[in-house]
Amino acid sequence: MTHTFKGFYKLLLGGVLSAALLAGCGGGGGGGGSTSDDNNTGGSTYSISGNVADSSNAAISGVTVALTGTSSGSTTTDSSGNYTFSGLADGSYTVTPSMTDYTFDPSSTAVTVSGANVTGQNFVGSTTSDSTPWSVSTIDSTGDVGDGISLIMDSNKKLHISYIDLSNNAVKYATNSSGSWIISTLHTDSTKGPYSTYITVDSNDKVHSTYNFYDYDELGNWITAYCNYVTNSSGAWVHSTVVEPGSCGPLAVDSNNVIHLIYADSQSFVGDYSPAKYATNASGSWIDSSTLENATNPSIVLDTNKNVHMSYFYYPDSNNSSDSQIKYATNASGSWVASVISNRDIGGDEFNSIAIDADNKVHICYYGSDVDYQLNYATNTSGVWELFIIENNGGDGWSCDIAIDSNGKAHISYGASEGLKYATNTGGLWNTTVVDGGIHISEETSIELDSDNKIHISYYDSTNDDLKYATNAP
Repeated sequence: MTHTFKGFYKLLLGGVLSAALLAGCGGGGGGGGSTSDDNNTGGSTYSISGNVADSSNAAISGVTVALTGTSSGSTTTDSSGNYTFSGLADGSYTVTPSMTDYTFDPSSTAVTVSGANVTGQNFVGSTTSDSTPWSVSTIDSTGDVGDGISLIMDSNKKLHISYIDLSNNAVKYATNSSGSWIISTLHTDSTKGPYSTYITVDSNDKVHSTYNFYDYDELGNWITAYCNYVTNSSGAWVHSTVVEPGSCGPLAVDSNNVIHLIYADSQSFVGDYSPAKYATNASGSWIDSSTLENATNPSIVLDTNKNVHMSYFYYPDSNNSSDSQIKYATNASGSWVASVISNRDIGGDEFNSIAIDADNKVHICYYGSDVDYQLNYATNTSGVWELFIIENNGGDGWSCDIAIDSNGKAHISYGASEGLKYATNTGGLWNTTVVDGGIHISEETSIELDSDNKIHISYYDSTNDDLKYATNAP
């Protein structure tokens, strides 16, 4: 799970998402095919080349491409989806791609070589099946439970979940560390309303969590927020207040068990929104080290060098929520540097999630509500930001959470009109599937991967007011 500000009180915000989709096929080169030509008597030779990609133009690597005809041979597409057969004599050939669980359009193509290289023999691939056997279970169904959810996995593959009990104005905690799910109440307040929880574990598998309570008037309007922190690092749960008034956001823990936290100081408003602040407890108490720009729903992650990376929505005009940007900021250089990933006419509080791969490259999922709650993916793995459209969700998409596996592939849980959905690019192109259908996902889902790259998702089924869990682990 990446740690995302869901329900954060108008924190970091930004301008209009409108960057173009950057998913190229890549240049020439590609996999070099070996051929057998019994008819070539030593004259000039030529090549056949092309590319294999999905319908959004994302490259599909590892596709077997067979050549038959005057010569025969086989090759596989490279990381850019390219392939090449060289050393070919004039003649008639057929090129055929194949890959398990994929179909291709066209299924094959006839090529005539006549005194020149032949390029542009391209194919579009689509997945044909979803082999993931999902197991879905209910963790807590007592009252209206599961909103504000956050999931983390410890070093023993045990799960820890923080979430809200709306029926009892409580923040709750569930874990299967004993082998079965145990539920406890972390905080309750009959006079204040809970919202937004975030959770992580340190190197000793101790839990650290932030959560918010707010005062509200007789009409139910939100008045003042209180940012709280709780940990069991001493062996017992210890609570403290980080800022009052103010809203806690996501937190992360580094290899020295130092907590890194984003929060909003609601005493410092600019227009309709409050600046975000970055703090750590490295000194033993919470120390602010930076005040950041206005934003909403930031998500943070740490790289292997303990640097912070953050995605968020930013609104250039803090009094106009119709324009926003999806932005990325990091303190990897020693000071905070922010950049715009995409501009689009969005409006409203939009959710996003950030993750880091083993090479410290960034992966982000986010929504753009201007195009039917379009689910998007951005990454800088190539050295520049590339943007991909995963799915248009028919106006019902809301939250997403992202995790990266040991092969650098992305896994995303999200809510859509069909219910809880899951998307991945493990096959080279984006494949989506319904995990738990016929329900409504209210705002939050949270995803984790174990050391075997198996998927674990916790989520709030707001149709039945339940905290639920889905996995493809045996």
